[in-house]
Amino acid sequence: MKRLYPLLHQVISRSLLRTTLVVLTSIGVGSASCMASGLGINDGVTGPVSGLEAISPATNPAVKPLVNDVLKVNLIGVASNSDQVAIRWDATATTGFDPRLEATKLFNAGSVNLSFTSGTRSMSILAEPFPTVMTSYALSVNVPAAGQYRITFENYATITNASWAVYLLDATTNNYRRVGDTTNYVFNLTAAGTFGTRFSLVVSPSGPLGLFDQTTDDKTTFALCPNPASQSLTIRSLMPAKAEAQYQIINSVGQVVLTTALPAGQTMVTLQVGSLAAGIYSVISPDQTRVKFLKH
Repeated sequence: MKRLYPLLHQVISRSLLRTTLVVLTSIGVGSASCMASGLGINDGVTGPVSGLEAISPATNPAVKPLVNDVLKVNLIGVASNSDQVAIRWDATATTGFDPRLEATKLFNAGSVNLSFTSGTRSMSILAEPFPTVMTSYALSVNVPAAGQYRITFENYATITNASWAVYLLDATTNNYRRVGDTTNYVFNLTAAGTFGTRFSLVVSPSGPLGLFDQTTDDKTTFALCPNPASQSLTIRSLMPAKAEAQYQIINSVGQVVLTTALPAGQTMVTLQVGSLAAGIYSVISPDQTRVKFLKH
């Protein structure tokens, strides 16, 4: 009987290996395309899955399916290569990684990559509690080559709170684009690489923000970073100031809440905004150019 144990162990091991390979193949681990609409997410045992390709709740009942309050985000490249991620809002979501609700990101070599950033993790499915104040979620874009790319959205209709307004923020152009299932945001990148701070989603639980519904003038003479900001905000002028330049920060009702000066010959000045209440603000330059930012 003891002689049967090694043989039995080999049979079981081979069977488990074949089963594992079938499962990994079916969910597309390591594949270049991440556009499959998974029914669930990483079960915390098999390992992270690429994009939204995941294990079905029918296979693992502990996995919560992607149904309501889920927004899918697509990054589409010049050669129609694409990647997809999702953010889900759930009352049971926690600050740590939750295998019932989330999936980590696997890198797609030679293709476009899109992920949500959560602490040190790159996520293909990010779970967050329902926001009660204006909240932003960082998106990271990685591309294999320079060119034109676009970001689109799906499943906006699954958001159950009708008062919500969601925006895509492009911090490079200071452009806020209202999100919906027909949103198609086109942008250009001049080099390959990772752009981890350029894009984010901004959610306003209380409804649309009129200031964000307008595209910022492409002829702006300065830029702001980071945007959104929490503690500090840097004003970067496109040209060195010929003389000391005064900048004003105004709130959504037009009140001046902060001022700062860009010294002559300099292109950058940083000011502290931590004392400001969360909300929308505008920075006004001496030539009356306005650029908006979100304080959170």
